[in-house]
Amino acid sequence: MSTKTPLYTMRFCQECLNLLYPKVKADGRLIYACERLDCEYSEPAEAPVDPNKNDADARLAIPPEVANTVHARNMIHETEVNLDIVLPDLVEDPALQRSEVDPCPNCGAQEAVFFQAKQNARAETLQLVFICVNCRWKWKDEAISEKEREAAGGDVE
Repeated sequence: MSTKTPLYTMRFCQECLNLLYPKVKADGRLIYACERLDCEYSEPAEAPVDPNKNDADARLAIPPEVANTVHARNMIHETEVNLDIVLPDLVEDPALQRSEVDPCPNCGAQEAVFFQAKQNARAETLQLVFICVNCRWKWKDEAISEKEREAAGGDVE
């Protein structure tokens, strides 16, 4: 049985012996820092270990200026609900909620099915898609966000 050196080890603060956690500095460099409030200990992260070797000392040959740089990209996009892709046959789905509050803008019928539209993570409002049971007309109803209410002078309902 051979003993292998572990590739990943836990790091501990040299001052208070608490666990060190990876953090990203303002310049994008990766460090290990103590999270205790009264301790400011940190140490730079080492170059990554080569995953093809079983030796913890086998570091990848990466230039030190980019070895521990963290790159982040925000992939959230603004999206608009496209009513063309909403199937009118959804009115037959017994699992969808039904509303008898808002009349259909097309035929005036009171009953409609509705569901919440998919939105991005930064959406501030709840957007509902309605489908009239009578004429299968599709429309959106969006609650007014607090920012829009303030911009309108607070009189919007």
